[in-house]
Amino acid sequence: MNINHIFQIAKWEFVQKAKTKAFIFSLVLTPIIMSLFNILPMILMNTITKETKKVLIVDQTHFAGNALSTLLDFNKETEKHTIKTTLEHISPNTSINIKSYTDLIIQDRYDAFIILPSSLLQKREYDYYSLNISNISDFEVLEKSIEKVITDTLLSLHKISKSTFQDISSKVKVHTTKIKTNGDISKGDTLTEFIGMYGSLLIIIMMVTFSGQLLVRSLLDEKSNRIIEILLSSVSSIELMYGKLIGLGCLGLLQGITWLVFGLIASVISGFQSDIFAQIPFIFMYAILGYFYYASILIGIGSTATTEQEAQNITGFIMMFTIIPFLFMMVIMDNPSGTVAIVCSYIPFLTPSIMSARIAIQFPNIIEIIISTITLILSIGINVMISSKIFSIGILTYGKRLTFKEIWIIVRSKG
Repeated sequence: MNINHIFQIAKWEFVQKAKTKAFIFSLVLTPIIMSLFNILPMILMNTITKETKKVLIVDQTHFAGNALSTLLDFNKETEKHTIKTTLEHISPNTSINIKSYTDLIIQDRYDAFIILPSSLLQKREYDYYSLNISNISDFEVLEKSIEKVITDTLLSLHKISKSTFQDISSKVKVHTTKIKTNGDISKGDTLTEFIGMYGSLLIIIMMVTFSGQLLVRSLLDEKSNRIIEILLSSVSSIELMYGKLIGLGCLGLLQGITWLVFGLIASVISGFQSDIFAQIPFIFMYAILGYFYYASILIGIGSTATTEQEAQNITGFIMMFTIIPFLFMMVIMDNPSGTVAIVCSYIPFLTPSIMSARIAIQFPNIIEIIISTITLILSIGINVMISSKIFSIGILTYGKRLTFKEIWIIVRSKG
């Protein structure tokens, strides 16, 4: 095996893919598009034109309706709608004709109607009818307003002053401080920890997915154009396989670093601070190992693909394993040093994502990092050994894809 050949192939793979317009656009546009998906909805919600919503309050309590109507008419908590109410009092014993009120909604005379039952104080329940029941901001305003009406009424009945109640019911604030393994402390909160963990997982998954797809597509293109035969006339199949793995791995690393730079710029602009930035080297180490783990599987199985559909099915199936760690995220957040987190850290296809998540939340014991890294490297070695056998045969297979039985025979062979 000629090392120089491997690096020449790696360089060729890297340069050829890196200078394509598709790669350059994805390198820059992907983080921009992801940012837009997070920022644009908030911008649209804040810039939406104000509307006047007409709400009919059907009051059986004869005390809550007036107070609620006043609160909603002058409520300043909603920035998207002005609520205009119409109040209708009915007797507590009178049955309510729901159909007559729903007709008013359908005729567009009102946007919604609320029924305040006579048992409002006891059961704390009310009914809301509208063509649109998905407006979260309206529901928040309604709930707060009705809760305030109920609370004020009960305070009045029990002769308790509002100031006394506010003093008793004021919320307790907690200031969270994170203790590092070296004894240092830093300010932090659950949201910051979650964003850091999510960001580290996203970098790994995107690096592995993007590079893995490029790898299989590259193999298929070279097989289809018969370029592979020209390459194999100058280098061995093993040299070609290693060269592709290294070249596309460097491409994924370039992509990860670029996205990290975008992330750092965004964090500076937004004022986001997290200890995760100090752990970037470890996260990138697992990202690179994660790429080689999945790529070492893809390059073997992917070499057997003979059509675009087969290639997509293969990459899609294997890439599904990269999102499995999300099933364990809540457990890891609750206890990053628990049994589940530790066991998952030693399962090769989970190791890169699980360890990155644990590092982002609570830096694990250095022994665990060493053991998980060794386990992952050994798994990569086994994958490469198996894939090299499949690759040497599959790369020259045309027209008919190798069956599982044929692949099993190749893997078991001593050659």
